[in-house]
Amino acid sequence: MAILWSPKGLAAVILVGEAFALVLALPPGRSADPLVYFGLASFLVQWTLLGSLAAAYALREPLSQLPLRLAIWALPAILVAVAGAVGAGAGAWLSWAGHREDFSNYVMPFMGVAMVAGVVGIALLVALMNLQEQRLRAEQAESDALRARVRPHFLFNTLNTAISLLQKSPTEAERVLLSLSDLFRASLAGEQDWSIADELAITRAYLDIEGARLGDRLRVDWHGDPPLHLTLPALLLQSLVENAVQHGIEPLREGGSISIEFTMEGPDLSIRVSNPVSTANATERKHRGHQIGLAATLQRLERRRPLPGRLVVERGSDRFVATAVLPFPPQATTR
Repeated sequence: MAILWSPKGLAAVILVGEAFALVLALPPGRSADPLVYFGLASFLVQWTLLGSLAAAYALREPLSQLPLRLAIWALPAILVAVAGAVGAGAGAWLSWAGHREDFSNYVMPFMGVAMVAGVVGIALLVALMNLQEQRLRAEQAESDALRARVRPHFLFNTLNTAISLLQKSPTEAERVLLSLSDLFRASLAGEQDWSIADELAITRAYLDIEGARLGDRLRVDWHGDPPLHLTLPALLLQSLVENAVQHGIEPLREGGSISIEFTMEGPDLSIRVSNPVSTANATERKHRGHQIGLAATLQRLERRRPLPGRLVVERGSDRFVATAVLPFPPQATTR
């Protein structure tokens, strides 16, 4: 509710109030000068809205102790009480000024309109909050499912690799298992952003695991200087690299080289991951792999806040390139 007390919030309240006063002043069948009624309606509406904001601000401490929805439903009560006070005060002042018209004929309907408008407005706000919560819960559940997903054969392969290393290189086996533990911990940590430095560490842990399994078939070339202080969705780079290993390196008997490149273009950070592909039929390659993992990555980029990212995919005759583009506020990139 703090946004209502900001300059933009106050300006929006005043504009909405004037629009509401205009509606009240122009009912069908009224023969008198509508400007007079507009002036009276504008006076009542603006004093009611601003008075309600002042009362809500004064009561912000006790309201903050209430559950959010209960605090929101307290606003119509404040609105009606202030509307009655403003209407009664306006009627008393006009009577004191010598106006003979009974302004209670306007005050009571005005209070009724304020109550109805307040209740309907709050009901719509609560409904929108419920929809927003449902959407966020659905996105969170989907994201958790994607992040918690560890391919069974990847787990089995890693364990088999560690077992095979126990005899000839126990230290290497221990390193593989520690890397697997780090990867599991990051996968199950839930939706979060973390620094590029953390992302590089978990990606290297994943590459250590696959490097122990694939040996010389897996080579990695790093390019560019990543801005380590910037943040990105956790496991974003790791997902792109996993996709490159699974669908690029594994199908090739001779293996190949994965290229990982970081580029800053103004406020945008581009993370480019490319891998070799089989020379099999292009249509077959298009429908084999890549789609599921990259679709999940794209969804996470589109949900990124405050600025959504995008994913650019290029399929060449011998290379597959996936580029994640993450825009940042200008101040975030200057450090």
